[in-house]
Amino acid sequence: MHSNLTPQEPRLDVERGIAAMGSPAALRLVLQVAYTSLQQDLPVIAHALAAGDVQPAVERLHGIKGYLPLFASEALAHGMLLLERRCSTEPADTLIAEFGDLRPALVQLLSEISSYLALESLPPQPIAGQN
Repeated sequence: MHSNLTPQEPRLDVERGIAAMGSPAALRLVLQVAYTSLQQDLPVIAHALAAGDVQPAVERLHGIKGYLPLFASEALAHGMLLLERRCSTEPADTLIAEFGDLRPALVQLLSEISSYLALESLPPQPIAGQN
């Protein structure tokens, strides 16, 4: 599997997320859950694949594949879909390499979610010169 992900391309698509969820507040709630999930799931997937145990990785990848299309870039969501599908046909060694190709984009997504959530939690600042 060759990744269609371009380095430095944004992984979080806020407009897509708001359109899918209906409001910035709803997107924020989903991103909070996704952030926690990704933080927990990425190491579990890597460990399971390294141990040659595909099933725990498949379960985690399936969950991620389910929510990424809500707010991730199309390329990242598609890459996850392909990886999750290939888990039923490919050996762990192949999946390790493919997950390794996708993992940097998922880590970047985590960083972008963290930044978005931090910005969204800041109180509004008055514009200079306006009362």
